Amino acid sequence: MYTKIEMGQRLQSLLYPTTTPDSKLTIQEAMKAVSEARDEVIRMGILGLKAETNIVLGNWLSEFTDVEVRYDSAKKKYYTDLPCGVIALPNDQGVYHVYFNNNEEDMFIPVTPAMRSMYRGSLAQYLEGDYGYFLLENKIWYTQTMPVDCKVSMNLIAQSGDLGEYDYFPIDGSLVQTVLERAAQLLGMQKQLPQDITNNNISE
Repeated sequence: MYTKIEMGQRLQSLLYPTTTPDSKLTIQEAMKAVSEARDEVIRMGILGLKAETNIVLGNWLSEFTDVEVRYDSAKKKYYTDLPCGVIALPNDQGVYHVYFNNNEEDMFIPVTPAMRSMYRGSLAQYLEGDYGYFLLENKIWYTQTMPVDCKVSMNLIAQSGDLGEYDYFPIDGSLVQTVLERAAQLLGMQKQLPQDITNNNISE
């Protein structure tokens, strides 16, 4: 497993194995490039799968805990601000799991736009008492009345740019080389990167 800064350093070392005066790729530029590349690789990988097999790997996810639930008195609904941006995917898969803290076995049910339209005003009844949610802009809105002072946890396919430089960089080992190569392309450097056999096809 790598952090974002470690991925940036790997890109620097692959593009510039020996430091020279013209090595002008800063660590900030390197982290930005690997972040954009990682998000693109994951998005295109998921979009390229068939609808019935659009699997999201666990090491693509970032976990956020103790996320506060608030109440919007105007809309009379409970909501949560997303702790980070998520990658735009079909059926809002960027928000992969939502659940009460320490209760991962009881996942909330994602509600699609079609369901919201079909069951307008009766979503709670349709879900038969289970907690549901839907994504709108940068918020998660809940279909049920939430318990007082509750907090939730989320598993998100986070936008890499919103992750800290020492945060775990969510990518499986088999795609590390792909991300580095794409990052180099995004930087406009047409150079074949050396194969890193220590991470080739190894999931971390």
